[in-house]
Amino acid sequence: MCFKNSKKNPSLTDLRLYSIILYLKQWFKGNWVVENVIPYYEPLIPPTVQLDRHYFWSNYFIPEKKFLTLPGFKDFPLDQLCQYHHIPLEYVKHLPSGNANNHDNKRQVLRNCVFAEIGQYLLQCGLKPTQMTLNNYTKKSR
Repeated sequence: MCFKNSKKNPSLTDLRLYSIILYLKQWFKGNWVVENVIPYYEPLIPPTVQLDRHYFWSNYFIPEKKFLTLPGFKDFPLDQLCQYHHIPLEYVKHLPSGNANNHDNKRQVLRNCVFAEIGQYLLQCGLKPTQMTLNNYTKKSR
């Protein structure tokens, strides 16, 4: 079953993202963050934050922040996208080149990558010590 949605080829929305978020919320004890490019539909679980073209769900606080996006980024040729994301072009050459509709999957994969500065920001937010609140303190002292 194909989960790609478009006006020409509508299909079922892939909901695995939400099962992963629900699982992490319920069972994972460490810090976590899940990313998705902003979809065409309203998210079923509201994201923790939106940074650039991505939604992020997390169990730690991520303040909103603006990042510099290059104008025309989505139209960059493959070699420029690789350079921008610091990914060697030879790594991308091994990706499938497209499907029956001649869609360029290599460029789409690179366009959907999270910018390195955003990834670093998410890691820094996750590594900050959690501020002790009165509610947390009273739970620990019991």
